[in-house]
Amino acid sequence: MIFPWLASTWRQLHQSLETRRPQAVLLSGVNGVGQRELAAHVGGWLLCDHPSPQGACGQCVGCTWVAAGTHPDYWVIEPEEGSRTIKVDTIRSRLADAPQTTHRSGLRVIVMGPMEALNVAASNALLKTLEEPTESTLFVLWTAAFARLLPTIISRCQRVRCAVTDESAALAWLVSEVPQLSALEARVLLCLADGGPLAAQEWYAAKGLALRGECMRQLRDLLVSRSWLDSQVCEEWVASHKGGRWLLVWISVLVDIERAYCGVPAAYWTHRDCEPQLRQIVGAWSVDRVRQALSRALEARRVLGVSSGINESLLWESLLNQL
Repeated sequence: MIFPWLASTWRQLHQSLETRRPQAVLLSGVNGVGQRELAAHVGGWLLCDHPSPQGACGQCVGCTWVAAGTHPDYWVIEPEEGSRTIKVDTIRSRLADAPQTTHRSGLRVIVMGPMEALNVAASNALLKTLEEPTESTLFVLWTAAFARLLPTIISRCQRVRCAVTDESAALAWLVSEVPQLSALEARVLLCLADGGPLAAQEWYAAKGLALRGECMRQLRDLLVSRSWLDSQVCEEWVASHKGGRWLLVWISVLVDIERAYCGVPAAYWTHRDCEPQLRQIVGAWSVDRVRQALSRALEARRVLGVSSGINESLLWESLLNQL
């Protein structure tokens, strides 16, 4: 499946693969931009008996096998259910099982990702395979965290950047998928998701707009009403928004408050539809305190990204207590 904002990316990649097929292709972009779906599209096209510039035909024997998940030359390596990691044993066992010849005397396609899910041992096991290329195998790798990949793996791949080149197409798609959204709400969700339309859809499903309203209410209560922080409320609130989603909303609100202090027009804010609430908060806070709070929030995001087992409710309570 090709999403409308990736149409030009696919055309360029198609032309490149028609000219020269590398050993590995690496699709990179922000979370939720569609690199996983593009990887599947590439794999299906490569194994199609009657491919076209648009993609696989969907009717031939190869396409039927790929759709059914039974194609012997189409492998998908992802984290196991309930896990966020692709383990070294998975890499070694799957690649060790690869026969020297392909089933249909053609190409074997291995779709793997997200690449940031590979630990160091798994990355090294994959690197060993990439260092000994075979003409019959093509890796289609995808990632939402390009900076975390081993440089030695990157150097052996043809990198393809996946991005939303047409924001209007992404917004139109999001509104069509979630008809309850207004155009302004869709834009807010897209901003919260760092521009990834699929991630924005997940934000809506996770009640991201309600989360934003609750975040602003807690901030307003603390700064304007001077109400005491309720530890139980913090714990319950964060428990319903695990995974740091609450922190991303918090950071985006702080950024908008700083924009207000700097005189940036509301039309350029993430939460432009909440201008009255934000203006009320601005009046109760100094710009230095805003920047200190933003600095602490960004550090908390870094900690959440590299550590496991963090008590998020205590982290949130700590951030609010330091306002």
